[in-house]
Amino acid sequence: EVHMLTDFAFNAILKTLEEPPEHAKFIFATTHPDKLPPTIISRCQRFDFHLVSTGEISRHLAEIAGMEKIQIEPAALLRISQSAAGSFRDGLSILDQLASFRFGEQITVSDVEKMLSLIPEKVYLETIQLFRSGNRRGCLEVVARVSQSGYDLFRFTSGVLEFARCLVLIKAGAGDLTTDAVTPESAQALTGLASQFTMPELLNLLEKLAEERDKLKHEDLLRVRLETIFLKMAEVFGKPGYEPEKEKEGDTPPSSGPTPENCSCRVCSARLTEPTKVENYTPINDLWQLFLEEVGKEKPFLLPTLKAGRLEKMETGPNGKTVHLRFRRQFEQGLLKSNQAVLAEIWFRKFDSGNVLFETEVEEEKKIDETRTRPQAAVLQRETLNIQSPHLKTEAVKSGHSASASLIPEEEELVRRVLGMFDGEVTSIKKES
Repeated sequence: EVHMLTDFAFNAILKTLEEPPEHAKFIFATTHPDKLPPTIISRCQRFDFHLVSTGEISRHLAEIAGMEKIQIEPAALLRISQSAAGSFRDGLSILDQLASFRFGEQITVSDVEKMLSLIPEKVYLETIQLFRSGNRRGCLEVVARVSQSGYDLFRFTSGVLEFARCLVLIKAGAGDLTTDAVTPESAQALTGLASQFTMPELLNLLEKLAEERDKLKHEDLLRVRLETIFLKMAEVFGKPGYEPEKEKEGDTPPSSGPTPENCSCRVCSARLTEPTKVENYTPINDLWQLFLEEVGKEKPFLLPTLKAGRLEKMETGPNGKTVHLRFRRQFEQGLLKSNQAVLAEIWFRKFDSGNVLFETEVEEEKKIDETRTRPQAAVLQRETLNIQSPHLKTEAVKSGHSASASLIPEEEELVRRVLGMFDGEVTSIKKES
């Protein structure tokens, strides 16, 4: 990493580079050539090295396996190439270990996955199928099985994200780009699975998985967080009765000789059911959480105010949505009202929908009145009892002191109030000099 040298070090070596000795060759290696001074770059011959593709590594390993008479499945070669991450040396090292481990026997995909602790591809396929079917219990069982097997949950989430990317590529007509990412068997299964999703759904799935995966980096309870993520995916993408994209766009061929009554019924049914699907597609709590995240990005100073409020309900009307919030302090209510225009603009940009109105209530005044009324009533009641049965005078006599001699009238009144509030007795009176 020659770019980490200081400017003084570069200046010191510059003279040597201009007039190098005959017996010396200088080789500079760096991952950031843009950080090198122009005076150094102009005096060097540059060679750019790139990662080797998975297909090239797989073909190279197949040649070596043939020469060494190592029996190995093509899918196993692909899994080794994927784990090599663009490095021939790492791929050869893995193949050498497997050849020693399975000496004289055929190396299978299962052998590669066991040695490298790779999660089987069928688990990723099963996970996405569970998202589509909305099987919540199945999602929890997959997380439990992966966790109990000792796999890295963050790596598992990255694998699910990679398979979601392959679904997007297949849906976009670029299925040939997935050959380096998954085995041919998995690619065939993904092709059938992609037909069950629409392109907006797949893009939404890919975006949500990417966002949640970034959050996992800062989580301590990975399993709990991952279970929550998978339940959300099953809730969002596994709605029963979901219509395919063609039916939504009205591409279904018309029946022969439709009557006006039938046409009218179909239009009415579509108009009645469509809003319900949109509402169910994003639950209220999820919608509110998405809005809070967006506010935290654009106006972080308003986020504590919104979190301090309790979401009572969210209504949809002809003029947009109405959000009902309940606050404990009037200050928070005033801060929200003064920034309502800003929040409405953030809402519009985030959801690309109509207006939003915030209806707020404050619990502060009611609670303050109750807390003020009850202690005052208690004090008055205690004072009345103390006048009829004065503790001060009795206890002062018991201790051999005079209350009037030890306390001035103002102090005596204050002590009487305290005794009335806590139902106490005076045991002694002491004055510090």
